[in-house]
Amino acid sequence: MAGRPDALRPGSSSPARTGPSRPTPRAPHERQVTVIAALIVATLALFPPTAWLLAARRKALTPTVPGTPAAEPELLEVALLTGGRTRLAETVITKMHGDERIEVNAAGRVRVHRAVSHHPMERALLGRCGADWNTSLRRLRTTLPYDPAADAVERSLAERGLLMSPRAKDRWRLAAGTQTAGLVVAFAAAVVLLFLPDSYPAPFVVLALAAGGVVLRVKCRPDLKVLQPTPAGEEFTRALGRQGPWSTRNPATHPEGAAGVVAVSGVGALDDGVLRQQLLKAARSQTRTRTRTSRTARRTAGSTTAASSSAACGGSSYSSCSSSSSCSSSSSSCSSSSCGGSSCGS
Repeated sequence: MAGRPDALRPGSSSPARTGPSRPTPRAPHERQVTVIAALIVATLALFPPTAWLLAARRKALTPTVPGTPAAEPELLEVALLTGGRTRLAETVITKMHGDERIEVNAAGRVRVHRAVSHHPMERALLGRCGADWNTSLRRLRTTLPYDPAADAVERSLAERGLLMSPRAKDRWRLAAGTQTAGLVVAFAAAVVLLFLPDSYPAPFVVLALAAGGVVLRVKCRPDLKVLQPTPAGEEFTRALGRQGPWSTRNPATHPEGAAGVVAVSGVGALDDGVLRQQLLKAARSQTRTRTRTSRTARRTAGSTTAASSSAACGGSSYSSCSSSSSCSSSSSSCSSSSCGGSSCGS
């Protein structure tokens, strides 16, 4: 028939459909590849970081040198273990003052009476003092904790398993962060598997393992203390305060005298005297200095933010007055600039 479309003539092929095409279902082998890939990612994200976390924690809590730590560390090690580096400095000062190797006056000044040292920390103190009254007790208390001799005392405690070494603690923190990232990846892999019914019950297994990893992360979290005693170190410090000759606060009966009292209990346990008063005064002064520094830093940050926010007020920049500018008279002066420009007054 004339005029009949070719698509409708007998023997002609049927016309192509122009409607929306139906999505092609994913092939079974493609789903299997996705499931296997998600399981591999979840396994690598869970097990190696968790094993690293456990190993780093065990490394941080055990001695770096094999052997059993001594029953009683020496005086300065006890001070560092119980009160940190500031307590270490206070103990050195108290020890040398009690031996009459240094003198402290009512003005908080220190001078050397006998230049004799028996420990690197004592040599560090003598290196900061002289035979006159030019050195302040506050300066000694502030600088001695950062002397390399204090680092040696810390390393000694770490080697004996009483204190965590800084390197082991950093590795522990890095392992904990890596394990946390692995848990996030594992949970994401489990979510992917939940949308693949062919993978059941694998997603629930991954979720259970990830939940166990969260519990392990909480139990094995590293402490954020600057100086962190090991369990053996914590037990030793508790025993010092409960029993034995080191638990007394009487300098006359303590095996290390007044220095031993300071090492275990702090400066506040000393009998009232010039040394106690000046050490407490130095501590209060250092605290006030830190507070003022913190407030100054906050004010500086606030003023900087305010200045930067008003630098482009109204779309214009700051204008400045030079010595060559004049405002209707030869003896003009520049007044304070305002937003949008500056004004001059005679």
